[in-house]
Amino acid sequence: MVISAALAACASTTPSERERALARLPSQAQLVAAADGTALAAFRPVIDAARAFLPRNLDCVVDAALTSEVVAVAVTPGTGATIVILTRAHVARCAALSRIGDDLFVATIGAGTIADTQAASALADSRWSRARSYLVNDPIAIAIERAGQRMLAVAQPKPIAGWLTIDATDPPAAERMLRTWIDRQQTTALHGFAGNLVVQGRGSQVLVRTTNLSAEELALAVADVLRLADAPAPPPVAKFACPALTGGIVRCTGTEIVVDSLTTTLRKLVAHDTEPVVAGSDIVGIRLTEDAELLLRRGDVIMGLDGQRITSTEQLHELARYAHERAALAVRRDGADVILELSE
Repeated sequence: MVISAALAACASTTPSERERALARLPSQAQLVAAADGTALAAFRPVIDAARAFLPRNLDCVVDAALTSEVVAVAVTPGTGATIVILTRAHVARCAALSRIGDDLFVATIGAGTIADTQAASALADSRWSRARSYLVNDPIAIAIERAGQRMLAVAQPKPIAGWLTIDATDPPAAERMLRTWIDRQQTTALHGFAGNLVVQGRGSQVLVRTTNLSAEELALAVADVLRLADAPAPPPVAKFACPALTGGIVRCTGTEIVVDSLTTTLRKLVAHDTEPVVAGSDIVGIRLTEDAELLLRRGDVIMGLDGQRITSTEQLHELARYAHERAALAVRRDGADVILELSE
């Protein structure tokens, strides 16, 4: 009895492989997904269709995912993505993958990051509490939380089947939109995929289910969706409002700012802790974890100063010592890059 109780207590506190991978995803993500490597193997045609839309240096990441125990992904549109792979298999040389544990590897796209603590992970964020059991337990699960939009999708490999729920402010309108889309596919290459979809309104949700689906039909649908997502979009615009003329700021006209002292101003930009922004295996900037005393706010990424990449707070402080008369500060805000022209 005592032994059984002890085993049960250990089982309840020891994180599963899924939980270990999900715990490294950042909480600020807008899409979180998790899958078993064996489940992904059954969707090989879908994976191959998606490869064409991924950077070529991620081919080895996809190969590692297909032979892994667990894959977890976080995506923040306009910012970046994080891919965490838990595997006990041999991982071939892959420049895009960094080892963060005995059996854990990570790859990032853009300004994607990993969670350094449990509290900063997607598992600890209440936005993902409803989806957590699916993300932890189902063969493939995808959850989206973005600007009040909530979607949850789950799939199984054998036989291929799945469902998607959409929380909608106007469920009847969302249901009509989905049915109209299905009708339109009857004369397209997606007619096989669309014909297997069943749409049903359930209170404030719309449920979409599919059965008897082949991996090839799903691959066509995924490629179509990715083509739409890959279409060029207007570049984001970073908004930098002129601050009050205090703290050493003399004049401001948008991104051109005159200050009393360049050295003092640059030091005030990173008076608090920062975190590195990693792309591939390189640090491409430092992200502010708190609002700066001047100009910048929490979440802004300092990319460079006068053409030199910034990789640490100490480096920026050192370069600030030699800043005289003028300096160009490269900053990324809300996914948009801008140059702040500072002068004395």
